[in-house]
Amino acid sequence: MTEGAKSAEGLTFKEAMAELESIVASLEAGDLELEQSLERYGKGVQLLSLLQGKLDAAEQKVQVLMGELAQAPEDDIQDSTLSKA
Repeated sequence: MTEGAKSAEGLTFKEAMAELESIVASLEAGDLELEQSLERYGKGVQLLSLLQGKLDAAEQKVQVLMGELAQAPEDDIQDSTLSKA
């Protein structure tokens, strides 16, 4: 692996998105040889899968946090319980 290339798993969401956008632009330009296009397309599919996984993980995290928020007692209930003691 060259110095400038990172494995897809080591990229942040922002880095992976930027690389995917670069791949799409190069494919849309039509200046690549067939072999280069296929290689770039394969890398794009890999990045897209990585990005989807990161989005799914973030969505799960938000759902867990929202569930915790919904289960937390409200402040006024806590205050009234404490004042009765």
